[in-house]
Amino acid sequence: MEINKYKQQPFSELLLYLKKLCHEKKNGLLIIITDSRKTARLLLINGNISDINFASEKGDEALWLLRKVKYCRFHFSEGNKQAAKNKLIPACNNDAIFDKLTTADTLQEKQKILIVDDSPLVRKLVSKALSSRYDLYEAASGYEAIAYLSRNKPDLILLDLVMPGMDGYKTLETIKKNHAYSSIPILILTSRSSLMDKIKGKVSASDAYLTKPFTTEILQDNVTRHLAMKKDLLASEIN
Repeated sequence: MEINKYKQQPFSELLLYLKKLCHEKKNGLLIIITDSRKTARLLLINGNISDINFASEKGDEALWLLRKVKYCRFHFSEGNKQAAKNKLIPACNNDAIFDKLTTADTLQEKQKILIVDDSPLVRKLVSKALSSRYDLYEAASGYEAIAYLSRNKPDLILLDLVMPGMDGYKTLETIKKNHAYSSIPILILTSRSSLMDKIKGKVSASDAYLTKPFTTEILQDNVTRHLAMKKDLLASEIN
């Protein structure tokens, strides 16, 4: 038997619906289609959440991504689903999963970081290093970055220098000239490592100059430090 439901739902309603399916010991697949067109899949076996998959993450690692779902439409197909217990979430029973999805630490809004780089590989590496702590957004060019800023305001920007069309320095200049965005910390992340490039980067309006290849620790440390500096600056302005 197939049960298909498409409905616009906030995250809280989704949790209630999922709890109802678990309580009724359903077998089936819950497919969540978010407004950002990313899809989450949760497999239920006798009311137990046995598999979680959201975007590129699976199991326990995907729980924080599920939390990002603000509105969605869902499709639940009921039937005899046979699957082994997902080894990625052996310690997460239903109660543990719902606890992680509803705790204050999980539901609080994460700081937003915009990654501007024309290399999909670099964007992927940066995302892997920062995805557990922040909400990440990507732009493949300076033009895409400016377009993003017209809709959203990130807490920090990671900016490549060598990009087609509008390069990193022009992108940096354009952002810093706009009063609405001038206070956003911008960290240059580039393969240009010559002395002259570093000097130019130092005297630019950027907040830091990091060279590729980078280590996860150095990237995380710089992001954490500059976000903290921005927070302290805002607090001092208020006082």
